[in-house]
Amino acid sequence: IGGFTYSADSFLHLGLPETPFYLKDWLPVQGKAEIYGQDKAGKSFLAVQLGRCVAAGEPFLGISTQQGRVLYLQFELGPPVLQGRMQMTGQSYEDMYVGTTFSMKLDQKAGQKALDKELEAVHPQLLILDPFYKLLSGDENEAQDMMVVLDFLDLMLDAHSGDGLSVLLLHHPGKDLAKGGRGSSVLGGWVDSAIEMKREVDPDKKVVRAKLTPKLLRHAMLPPEPMSIALG
Repeated sequence: IGGFTYSADSFLHLGLPETPFYLKDWLPVQGKAEIYGQDKAGKSFLAVQLGRCVAAGEPFLGISTQQGRVLYLQFELGPPVLQGRMQMTGQSYEDMYVGTTFSMKLDQKAGQKALDKELEAVHPQLLILDPFYKLLSGDENEAQDMMVVLDFLDLMLDAHSGDGLSVLLLHHPGKDLAKGGRGSSVLGGWVDSAIEMKREVDPDKKVVRAKLTPKLLRHAMLPPEPMSIALG
């Protein structure tokens, strides 16, 4: 009926597959996820390695992935810094694309056109935007300002549904990490998954350690314990 509506009876009998994930339980295909944590928690390093694992179809921190092309866009680091961080890992990054810019605002037409151009060029399955606050010229505490960006990202998910596009946002928390990502609560209602990242003190100070705690998993049960990881 129409373009996307079914009678309830016919919908119940559609031969639909189980929910597919690029990152099992954390990021569904055509899904939306958020990882938030304080400055220097290691979010960008984590995001690049998550992207590398999805691009390679390798497990990420023991979590299974579905292989897909990845586009990682960085809005705080210049090309030399990002390149240096990636080279330090000694890993290869096949089927992963990266870009840096300081001026892409997704609540403005120019920024929206710029992102759409990159998506048309790369056709990624996973788009990683780091950090989220740099995408707004408006007030992140105002729901109507935030929704301009989120509505545009929804438009991109629909426009690139043939690629199975998903979006991962890297975000900062407010003053209280336990209260989630900074700004309007509409972001928390928009994502399928929200993962808290908290830096841990390492007694030897030789390794950066962090704790990952899923706070929202719309398609899975929350794990009983957080995940402790070493970065670098």
